[in-house]
Order: sequence, then structure tokens, then C-alpha cells
Amino acid sequence: MLNNIKRFFSRRQKEAFFQFGTSNVYTGLNPKIQSGNFQSMVESYETWIYAAVSCIARNVARCNLHLYQATGQQPKYQEVENHPFWDLWREVNPEMNAFDLLEITQIFLDLTGNAYWYMVLNKLNKPVEIYPLPTQRVKILLSESGSKQRISGYRLTAGSGNIDFTIDEILHFKYPNPLNEFYGLSPLQAMIYAVGENDLAHQFGYNVLRNQAVPGNIFTAEEWVDTEMLKLAKEEIKTEYEGVKRAGKTMILKGIKPTKVGLSPMEINFLEGRKFLMEEILAIYGVPKTKIGMGDLVNRAVADALDYTFQKETILPRLKRIENKINEKLLPLWDKSLIVEFESPVPEDREFELKQWEMWLKNYVRSINEYREYLGIKSASWGNKPLAPFSIMPLSGTSGSQEQPVKRIALNKQVGQKWYAWVKIEENIEQNYIRDLKSFFEAQKKIVLANVKRVYGDKSINKKNLIEFVFPPVNNEAKRLTEISYKHFVNAMRAGIHFAAETITGKSVNKSFEDDLDAIGMTLDSFDVFVEETLKRWQDLYGITINDTMKNELRDILAQSVQEGWGVTQLQEAIIDLYSRYDTGITPERALRIARTEVSRIMNETELDVYVDTGYEYKTWSTALDEFTCEECSALEGEVVGVNETFSGGVQCPPLHPNCRCVILAGKWR
Repeated sequence: MLNNIKRFFSRRQKEAFFQFGTSNVYTGLNPKIQSGNFQSMVESYETWIYAAVSCIARNVARCNLHLYQATGQQPKYQEVENHPFWDLWREVNPEMNAFDLLEITQIFLDLTGNAYWYMVLNKLNKPVEIYPLPTQRVKILLSESGSKQRISGYRLTAGSGNIDFTIDEILHFKYPNPLNEFYGLSPLQAMIYAVGENDLAHQFGYNVLRNQAVPGNIFTAEEWVDTEMLKLAKEEIKTEYEGVKRAGKTMILKGIKPTKVGLSPMEINFLEGRKFLMEEILAIYGVPKTKIGMGDLVNRAVADALDYTFQKETILPRLKRIENKINEKLLPLWDKSLIVEFESPVPEDREFELKQWEMWLKNYVRSINEYREYLGIKSASWGNKPLAPFSIMPLSGTSGSQEQPVKRIALNKQVGQKWYAWVKIEENIEQNYIRDLKSFFEAQKKIVLANVKRVYGDKSINKKNLIEFVFPPVNNEAKRLTEISYKHFVNAMRAGIHFAAETITGKSVNKSFEDDLDAIGMTLDSFDVFVEETLKRWQDLYGITINDTMKNELRDILAQSVQEGWGVTQLQEAIIDLYSRYDTGITPERALRIARTEVSRIMNETELDVYVDTGYEYKTWSTALDEFTCEECSALEGEVVGVNETFSGGVQCPPLHPNCRCVILAGKWR
């Protein structure tokens, strides 16, 4: 059967996928559409129907699709990027990709109310190809089941033969039809008279041009003109003056007087009525005239408003129909926990995002370079910090976790040299880490928003536990965060070992990493073990903590949304704000804070581990040498404790708080 299908598609490539109707267009005055005749509906894919249907199909086909998988007893969805579904979606059959499939599917739906996908299954019952069947050639087969008819299969008429399919091989998309439970209702059937009038109007216009190119004339003959002269005059008029190319030519006839006749009022109204027919057809399909280039000139605001309505009321419901059918019939062939979801085509998300940027810039939350990065523009040398007027000053001090300006002098020159070298390496690592952190939290935000959209309003879900359905599993997120942190933390550990090796050898020279390892008694193999142990410890503690913090903040927002009765749009806006807010969310400042804190932690803990292993008895706290040092860190300056003891700040080594720039020194420096 598959070979028959492939031969059918191959043969159809040599001609139109479906024929445009021409049999009755110019030879009769009967409307094309007959109720229930799918062939007549497909043949009506022209003029304003073509403009509306093709516009919708293009907009549907261009929307990106995402694949998610539910995990746990209480479903939490994570995006899936590698799956056999994507192999199928990139090339649905040897002749078509996903864009082609979606476009022709939507065309058939809007012409006939039905669309059919033939799913080619392998021996494991997994789909490997998809073919859209020509709807006008498909018949639904029914069987009796008690007192009710049920679908038993589908039949495709191909040439002189038929190809039958089981119900498991066909994915049937259809519009709701109150008149028939098996076939969808075509929008054309809802406007059958408008389509007929439109067809007749085009026939009329064509026949006027074909016959004369001008309105008819009356010819009056003089009394002396005989029958033979009339016959010759008629032939001359037809030969010399009729037709489009001869329109407007000066007419000279002997014994014959032409009198021009204008259009009747009925004819004029009939032609002008074509405009109203166009508007009626576009209105039923939900397509603004501006989308097909026929609207009056409008300003940008009006055009955007019309596009918003088109995407929300016309395109989005069609995407949901396709999306739900794929989730119902196609994905369970792999795994019932899989679902797909189209990106929203509604421009409101884009508008909200632009408003967010405007707010961030005006309130000095985001920098110009961050906005330029968002726009894809090269950064400016002056744009790394948010620009605020000099009149904007804090009214009071901040908490201990915020660094306050304190003048600071190094314990000695050697310590100062180490600190500046240490910070230079740390900043280089943290800048690279920030980019991956942004990607991590952006992906997490998309998952959370998708889950909110999916479960919010579901009455079967306990609103008190809504967070468990919205936020992905913390352990999984901690693992994902550790994976993107891996290379940056390895660089931080190598840096910590380098500074420890310099301390132990008393030499500050450029050496290979193998030389550094040799100086502290490690090998590459033992370093690999050290890396794995450190990352496992970090994941179990800090990876969990970072994601728990975000989950708790999100829990508060969800609780507020339930208490105050928010709609899903308001809740999504609050979540976007949470992931972007300066003081509590994941902004570039927050990403910088995490990167700086965790890179500092890894570098200092690595140094400390080396000092413990190599027999140092004491360690010294050294505060940051830049212009900002907090009071808590200043109080620890120069504090000496045993190498295995805790500093008075309650930690074994820096960092003491987020954004801390203090370092650990081996031995006594007092």
C-alpha cells in the first residue's frame, strides 16, 4: 500500500495537486459550490477564497512547534530537543517538510472542513513518514456498532482503483459540523451563496471583456441598405472593432449608424457588489483586508491591532486544533507523556516584552548594552551599567549582603598582587558563565510559562499545590544547572590550584597546569576525581538552593494569583516580571551575582582544599581591594584561624555573602 501511495504522490507531482475548476466558469452560470461536494470546494480555491485561505495557511505553517514530556506523578513538563519526532517533523516524507505539511493541511481544512494525514508506521508501530491525502478523494468508511454507526476506516480514490486505510493509519482533522458527526463543515458551505455570487460576478466581467471589451452598441441601418450590405457590415464590425485589443478604435461604417449603450443600473450594481462579496468572504474566514493588501491605507497602530485580532481569533484556534490532534493520535505512538505546543503567534507577548524593556531602561534596571544584545546590536564601550541621573541616590544603607564603600589597604604588597591577579581571572570566568546562566533561566522561564498556560484554570488541580504542576522538578533543574556550570567550574578549580601552587612554591611564573598539579601533589586523574566530587557536592547543596529560591518566589506569586483571582495573562506577566526583577528575579545583575558568588566559592574552596592536604596549619581572611567592601567583610580583614576552623563570619572561606570578592590566604598574615 505504501508503494501505491508513493506512486500516487509521484504521479500527482506531474500535474496540479488538485485541479482548479474550469468546467463551468465561463460556459454556464451555475455556482460552483455544491453542499457536500468536496471536489467543488477544492475547485473554488481561487480569487478571494485563494487570498484568504492561502494567507491563513502561511501564517499557520510558519509557527514553531515545541515538544514537552511530563515527568512524575503530578505532571511537570520539560522541553525535549532530541527525539525521533523531530526527525519525522524535519522531513515528513521524501517530498515534503513540516512547513509544506502544515500549509496544505490548513488549505484543505479551510476549503473542505477536513484534512487527512496518512501515517506510515514501521514494524515497531512508530511513525516514519506522513502523507497529506487529497481531501476531495477521501471517503470515510462506516460500520454498524449496535444502534450506532462508527468509523471503520478510510478510502482514497486513486486513479481507477481505491486504497483503504485503517483508523490507526489516518489522523483526521476536521471543523465542527452540527449536520454530520463524521465529516467537518467547510467554511465555504457557510457562505455558499456568497461564493456563488462571487463566481457569477467574475464570469460576468470576463464575458464583457471577451465579447466586446466595451458595453454593447446598437446599429441603425439606412433604408437603402440591403441584406447583403448588412451582412458585410456585421462581419466588418466583428473583424475590425470587437475584442480587447481593438477597444476604443474609431468606427467608420457606410450606411450604418452606431449608438453606444451604457451599463444598466443593475449591471453597475452587480459589478460594484464584487467589493462587498470580497469583504463578506474575508470576514467569514477572519482575514483583515490589510493582510492581503486590499485595505485602505491605515497607520501602524491600526495595522497592528488588526494583526493582533487576526493572530488571536483566526490563527491561534487553528494551531490549537492541529496541536491537540497531534497530541491525541500521533505522539502516543511513541510515549503518552509527550505533548507538542505551538509558539503563540499573538503579538501581545512581543508588545509586553518591549514595554518591559522600556520600564527597565527608564528605572535604571537594565543597561544599554543588555538592550543592544537583545536587539542583536554590537555593544557600546560606555553601556555596561544602567544610566541614572546624578540626582538618583539611595536614601539609606542596605543590608549586609550589599557591599558598602570602605577604604581598604592590603596586608602587604604580595597580598595586593595576588588579589588583583585573582580577580582578573575570576572576572573572565564569570563573564563566560553569565551567558550560560541567562540561557538556563530563560529556558526555565519558558517551561514555567508553558506549564501555567497548560494547567491554570484546570479545576481538577488543587490550587494550593499549583507550584508542583508549574515549576519543573528541582532536582532535575539542579542537575541541568550543574551541567551548564561544569566547564566554568573546572576553569575556576584550575585557577584555584594555580594560586595554591604559587603559594606553595613561592614562585609567580607562568607554568603549565601539569606543573601546578605536580607542585601540589596531584595528577590529571586525581584532578578529574576532585572535579566530579566538587560538582556533586555543589549540585546537592547550591544547585538545589538556587532553584529552591526561585521556586519559593514563584510559589508566592501563584498563591497571590489564586487569592486575588488573576487571569492567566496577568499571572504570566507577573512570572515574566519575577524572572526579570532587579531585587528578586533573574536579571543580568542577578546572573552576575550568582556567577560571581559561585565562581568565587569554587576558587576559594579549591585553594583551601589544597592547603589542608599540603599541611598548612593556619589560614587568613583577606578582604576585597576594590572601592566597595562591606562592613561584615571589613571586620574579618586579616583574621587568622586554624586551617580546618571556621572564621568568625561563620564560613570556612569566602564568599561570606553574594557578590563577595574576598580571598583566602595560606598561613598567618598578621
